[in-house]
Amino acid sequence: MNPNKIYEKALELLVTLDASFLELGKILRLAQDEDPALFQQLLKIPGLGRRRCYHLVKIDRTFEGYEVDKEILIAIGWTKLSIIAPHVSHETIGLLLALAQSVKAHTLTAMVKGEVPTKSVQLFFKPEQYSAYVKALLGHGAVKKGDRLQKQEEAILHLIETSYVK
Repeated sequence: MNPNKIYEKALELLVTLDASFLELGKILRLAQDEDPALFQQLLKIPGLGRRRCYHLVKIDRTFEGYEVDKEILIAIGWTKLSIIAPHVSHETIGLLLALAQSVKAHTLTAMVKGEVPTKSVQLFFKPEQYSAYVKALLGHGAVKKGDRLQKQEEAILHLIETSYVK
């Protein structure tokens, strides 16, 4: 295993990560198993990151023993595969792959934990509207920490509960 060639190949695959994450995962796993010093170098590749490296290795380890069409795995994507990987067995693989194909990552995460999936809301405000939003939420239990607003969900629910007329 030539470390320079492996490093260059990893850089090349990172450019097309969505389509090449399976191959990159295999390279990372081999480096982790056979050349830990090289693996440590690969962890430092800008844009790859430590967390993603370990997820790609886990995906390769999990799915290498199963006969699954690589195109299906690529279509599902590395994010969802990393969510289901800890739960994959011969009994669960078909169900988990079907589930991963049919729901969003956030929902998939909740489902594999046995939780009820949550709904998300994305809001877009003009600056003056955002100021009013922050002021309202602070008045209902949100907490300002630096430039971030914490406990927003609880504050919104409190605002709704106290404003809603039955």
